[in-house]
Amino acid sequence: MREAHFESGRISECFYGVNFLDLFCALHFYLHEKFGNYFVGSEFYEDNEFNFHAGNYLDCEFSPRISLIERNNHIRMILQPI
Repeated sequence: MREAHFESGRISECFYGVNFLDLFCALHFYLHEKFGNYFVGSEFYEDNEFNFHAGNYLDCEFSPRISLIERNNHIRMILQPI
């Protein structure tokens, strides 16, 4: 059975039963390792008094409906060590 698209609510190409966060992480890791030089990379810093460099990731574009907190949580899931 197909899922509704997050933004529009219309039927999407996505199917129930697929863990999209696992897919997101696995796809990011594969692309970062095999084709990282072909993508724009970004660095992630934890927002604390030490401005700690937490890691690198391939630049992602998130829906504006996703909060900054959710975006940062998704980015933390895909961070690659420095």
